[in-house]
Parts: sequence; C-alpha cells; structure tokens
Amino acid sequence: MSTDNVKVELKERQTINLIPSANYAAQSVLDALGTIMQSPNSEGRVGKRYYPGTQFVDEVEMLCQRRALGAFSLSSRDWAVNVQSLSRELARLQACSAVLHTDDRLLDLDSPHGSKYFTVLSLREHSHISLASGQALQEIIELFRPRALISNASQLTNNPTIGKICRAAGIHVIADMTETAGLVSSGLFPRPFEHADIVVAGTYGSLRGPSGAMIFSRKGLVVMQPGAKDSSERCSLEEAVHQSVFPGHQGGPHNHTIMAMAVALGLAAMPSFKKYQETVLANAEVLADGLRNFGYHLDHTKPASHQLVMSLGSVDARPVNRVLDAIGVATGPVSANKKLRFGTLAMSSRGLRSQDFRWVAKIIHEGVGIVQGTKTELLRSGAGLTANLDARILDCPDILETRRKVIDKMNQFTVAID
Repeated sequence: MSTDNVKVELKERQTINLIPSANYAAQSVLDALGTIMQSPNSEGRVGKRYYPGTQFVDEVEMLCQRRALGAFSLSSRDWAVNVQSLSRELARLQACSAVLHTDDRLLDLDSPHGSKYFTVLSLREHSHISLASGQALQEIIELFRPRALISNASQLTNNPTIGKICRAAGIHVIADMTETAGLVSSGLFPRPFEHADIVVAGTYGSLRGPSGAMIFSRKGLVVMQPGAKDSSERCSLEEAVHQSVFPGHQGGPHNHTIMAMAVALGLAAMPSFKKYQETVLANAEVLADGLRNFGYHLDHTKPASHQLVMSLGSVDARPVNRVLDAIGVATGPVSANKKLRFGTLAMSSRGLRSQDFRWVAKIIHEGVGIVQGTKTELLRSGAGLTANLDARILDCPDILETRRKVIDKMNQFTVAID
C-alpha cells in the first residue's frame, strides 16, 4: 500500500489539477483521519447513542457542530446541523428524505438525474425554461405540485424570487452550497441560508476538508416524520434530518472524518483561509483572461467563483480532454461536447499564483492546438479522428514535450498544505 500511496502522490505532484471540485486538505486534516477516532462504535448521535462510553466521541461531534455553525455565522437558536453524512450526494438524498416520502414530488433545478425514491422534474433537462421573472416557476408549481425544491445555492442567491415563491406555496427549499461553501464562509459569496429551509454542504473541495458533508436545518419548522404512515405523526425539521441520516440512510458515523471536519472548519475560521479564498478568485480571473487572450469564449465576462466554463467552438471537447489528460492537465467533465470546465481551488492550495495561471492558460491552449494539428493530419491521410487520436496520444512528440514541461513546472510545488 505504501508503494501505491507514493504513486498517487507523484501523480498528484506532477498534475495540473483543474477539476472544479478538487482540492487538497491540510496535513492536520489528514492526520485527524488517521487517528484512533475511527475505532469507537457510536451509532446514533449526541445524547442518543446505542453504545455507552462515547463521551469523548460526543465532545468531538459537538465541537464539529459548533464550528460548522460558526463558520457560516449561524446561531444555534435558529439553525441545527448534522455532521454525520458521508458525502455530498448522500447528504442531498438525506435532506430530501427528511421532507419527502416515497413518490412525493421533487423539483430539481440543477441535476439531470432522476430518483428511484421520488417523482422528480429536472429543469436542467428543460434549459429553454427561464426562471428569471418567477412566472414560469409559478406555472410549473401549479402543474407539478412539488413538495420540495432542490437547487444549487447560487441559483437561490442570484434569484431570491425562487425562495419567496416556494415559501408562499408551502414548498420546502433545499440548497446545495458545496461548490462555494469556502467562499461563503469567508464572506466572499452570497449566503443561501436566508432563502432555504435546508442547506447541504460537502466538506471536500472549497472547505479543504475530508470527504464528508453537513446538513443545516432551520429550526421552528415541523414536518411529517420520516417513515410515518400517518400525516398526523409530526416532528421538527431538525429531528427529521437526524432520522434521515441515521438510521434512514447510513449506519454509525465515521468519527475520524467528523474529527477531520472539525479540524478543517477550525482552519476555515483563520484569517489565512479568507486570504486563500481571495487568491482562488484572483487566480480564476487571471486564468479566464489568459484563455480569452488565446481567443476562447467563457460563459461569464468575469468568473463568479472559482469555476470557469470554456467554449471550444467547432472543436470537439472530448479529444481535447484526452490530450489534456495525457499532458498532465485534469479538467472537469466535458459539457455538451463543446465545453470544458476548470477550477482554481486545488492549484491555489499548492501555491500557484497569477503568473503561474497565465502559464496554465498557455498549456491548455497548446493542448487544444495538438488536437487541431492532429485532426488536420489525420483528415489529410483519410483516417478518422476519433478512432486514431488515442493511438497518436501515446507517441505524439508534441504531447511528450508538453508533458515534460508540465512535470518540470509542477515539481516546483508541494502537495502538502500547512
């Protein structure tokens, strides 16, 4: 296993990681993940454990909860937080299950996927529908009659009308803050809490934490109890979230992860974390300017966060993605075969600054140029592009030369974060 760990570390060291959700945790977070805290059995939650002798586990979980509320300037009088969820996607399901029952209707604003638990209408599959004025949303609600709405937090903060319409119709609003949680905690991005009843935040990524998640729930709300067969069986929203997490969708908590989350949230409260987030935004702007200077179109005039979406025009994004991977540039999923997604979280953590991201833009441009050159050569020879590109990647001199430049540059930066 130590050999595999060395291989992974070397791969990370020699890669320009521009995956929007990727990041590197601090060494203190990694240390917490490897502690004895992974051993205790502690099914349940603070004050309601199945096993005795969990007082120190309780202390860690309560510390994590306090830091989670503090990171977003929330009062424990108004908000509760569950820190046991194992991942962002699971937390989304757990949040939905707290307010929905089997076959209830869910309006999803940003995910193309359905659900085997609920009846889902995904507006991402109907991109022609605009929610800007609110009239379209009201019409959809009247026709579909959802019990809950789930959305990326940015959509709710950019369009507060969504939350107002849902509340007027008695619809629970669930916000997924994962992509911008670090920026929100630093005061550099709008808060979704004023617009939602439940807020989900994965701790991996912008918070530089472990793979875990938090579910914030507004106090003072009452819902039908999860698993109840009679609508008269009611409980608080906070209790519904707790029951949805355990025993609803998972077993005992991963206490070492909760401890690592507490460490990461403690680091997020330090002035250096806000400075890091400011660097992330500045680097995104520099990368965007660099790509525009090479003639590429970006979805936004100025990056709204650490994420960029770059259009390739007539160039197919899939072979470009394969070439970038071959030269050591990791990107987000290809969108509509004509766009690439980039983010600046991970490389900002490694210490890259403005001048380095100008160089990164040049490397990306070289990758696109390799595809265009290879395409021209293959078409001249009468061969198809898709069937032959992968073979050319293995031995193309331009790819090998660019890969060496990436390795030499990235070896100057550590993957260990203080």
